Amino acid sequence: MLKLLSYFNIFFAVFYFMEYLQNSSYWITSGVIAVIVSNWLVLRWLESGVSGNRWVSVAVALGSISYAVYTAFNTLISLYAAVAEDYLDRALILLSAATIVFAVTIIAQLLISGFNQYSKKSD
Repeated sequence: MLKLLSYFNIFFAVFYFMEYLQNSSYWITSGVIAVIVSNWLVLRWLESGVSGNRWVSVAVALGSISYAVYTAFNTLISLYAAVAEDYLDRALILLSAATIVFAVTIIAQLLISGFNQYSKKSD
């Protein structure tokens, strides 16, 4: 499950980056890179069976969580403004739904990987 979720997040991060490539800011680009790095580290640790550096894990996890919260919050604000102005088109709804799903999978992947690392340490 964790491996599949990590691959999904990497794919979705690349897709999200390509979607916002023309008008992306530094924050979007660095957040996508943090998500890709965190998922790559999880995949590497799953394949090698060795847990990595704790500081790197915490830094990447904080970057990924803050990026997920940032994108979800901005999406909800955009949806609220679109509803208030009565301007809901299909592209906005699909992109907003994809962004919320992406944010939820980022947080779920971090929670599952953190639980797996904690359970390995207690054994």
